[in-house]
Amino acid sequence: MDIKKTRFKNELKYPDLLNPILEILKNNPTSEDELVNFLSDDKRYKEFDKDTIINPEVKDALYFLHRINYVKNNNGQLKITDKYLNDIEEFHKKDKTNSKDFKEHIINKINKKLDIPKGNDYYQEKVLKFLKKHPNNTLKRKDMILKIISEEKYPKEMLKILTRGKSPSKNNKYISKNKNIVIFSRYDYAISHLKTNKLINNTKNSPFNITQEGLDYINNLDENSTTKKENIENKNKTKDIQETIQEKLLNKLKSYSPKFFEKIVLDVLMKKSFMGIKPYDGYITDYVHDKGIDGVIYLGPNKTYPKYFQAKRWKKNIQRQHIEQFIGALFHKSPENGIFVTTSDFSPKAKELAKEVEMILINGKELVDLMIENKIGIKTVIDEDYFIEKRNKI
Repeated sequence: MDIKKTRFKNELKYPDLLNPILEILKNNPTSEDELVNFLSDDKRYKEFDKDTIINPEVKDALYFLHRINYVKNNNGQLKITDKYLNDIEEFHKKDKTNSKDFKEHIINKINKKLDIPKGNDYYQEKVLKFLKKHPNNTLKRKDMILKIISEEKYPKEMLKILTRGKSPSKNNKYISKNKNIVIFSRYDYAISHLKTNKLINNTKNSPFNITQEGLDYINNLDENSTTKKENIENKNKTKDIQETIQEKLLNKLKSYSPKFFEKIVLDVLMKKSFMGIKPYDGYITDYVHDKGIDGVIYLGPNKTYPKYFQAKRWKKNIQRQHIEQFIGALFHKSPENGIFVTTSDFSPKAKELAKEVEMILINGKELVDLMIENKIGIKTVIDEDYFIEKRNKI
């Protein structure tokens, strides 16, 4: 079995039902039971049992949609809220019309709003880790689930979320008599899938044990999780260092004279690739008579295929009028041959006009990124500790 690509079969998770539920409720308010019936009749979910799979997942989905204020219950009738209508309208304005994208948007809202375990994979992994930890497990299904829950030591608020606010039975802290509490049913469901996929096994009415395939699977997950965590930590450290360098570099650019800044911009543009071509030559124009053109670079030999640039060492954003002025300076040279560089940024209207005339814009962040990429104003520091450590080992 390819552990990395393992996906449990015949799974239906509440995220799969978020958009379908909202679409149904957008057309007509309905009760929870009617909603379950609608989805059970949907050909996409025909393979899933109505009572044991669809019903619990619908309850989960509705709980979360209610918590993010997308669905409300009015005397037993479920309705979508103005919050949902406003959010989806704003979402579509950003040209994200794909339903999968909006599903991810909803899931992100849920994860941000509520600190909850994700989907069935979470519970399946917990079962496998428990059986790995207890290789001589003597507990049968129900007692094993309760033991896993007790070992997890869920905070009260977490337990309340997982049980959708229902009161646990007096006889048992975690499970009601009819087993409708989500946290129990999810573990129960997870065990069934793990057994079907031969990651755990048992004989009739006997305790469960983890198989070799199950051990391989969970060991692979643990290894990947550790690697992923280390990668994230390293990535965050690199990002912090990068952001610190960017900030320092940008502040340094703003501290120099406009003329010196133009020279730096020339150095950057001479290293930049334009449609796969790097400039052959370039120079700064005369400071007094530049007429809005601070410099020029040539993409071809013998001063052919020129690109004209303007460099603004500003704190305020470049506005549309400044692009218009630069276009005027390029009247006989064509605006698509213009490059506008600034230490700040460009207003939306300035970007819109530049796009119309095919002018290249480079803001402050992009400028320092190009400097870092091409090691302009940046030096590589030698790791002296590395050499000391190697020498001491000889």
